[in-house]
Amino acid sequence: MSTPSAGEFNAGPLSERDLENLRLAIAITRTSIQSGEGPFGAVMADPDGAVVMTQENTALAMRDHTKHAESLLASRFCHEYYDDPRFRAASTLYSSMEPCAMCMFTMFKAGIGRVVYGLSADRLYAVASRYGTWPRTLISSHECARLMSTPMTVQGPHLEDEAGAVLQEMQTMIKARLAQQAPGTKECERLRKEAADLDKESLS
Repeated sequence: MSTPSAGEFNAGPLSERDLENLRLAIAITRTSIQSGEGPFGAVMADPDGAVVMTQENTALAMRDHTKHAESLLASRFCHEYYDDPRFRAASTLYSSMEPCAMCMFTMFKAGIGRVVYGLSADRLYAVASRYGTWPRTLISSHECARLMSTPMTVQGPHLEDEAGAVLQEMQTMIKARLAQQAPGTKECERLRKEAADLDKESLS
């Protein structure tokens, strides 16, 4: 599998294997939104592009906002291949959404050499205003990589329309759940707010 040199940004088109793995990360988000964790999924592939691990968010389940899919996956991958830093450096993490600074620096410490992502953070926050209220580090994944002593290749955004479509699916799911709730309950109001937030913007 041919990959860009370390430290490059959006260097060349993605391979068919890259696109396949990124689509898998996007597909994982469909499981994540069912559990209320949001549209976040990640895939770890070896230097040949073969998938070795997958992960979704567990922030709500663990009651810990640091449990992002990318950070969890990077930690698992580092633990599993701790004694093979060259393998880790030649591997790629695929994320449905642009990784935040916390996740980028976790990947850096895990020795992962490349990240490919779908929807950009700017479009995610523009589409769903509820994400816009979350604490956000105002530094992009590309800017994070430029601050690393060991270069990391960052490629994205890619397949933004496909990644963004999950937000529309999430909106439909929320509205369906809302219809099943008794009016005036806390859960009803929470779902109503989420549905309204996703209605405010579009991916256009």
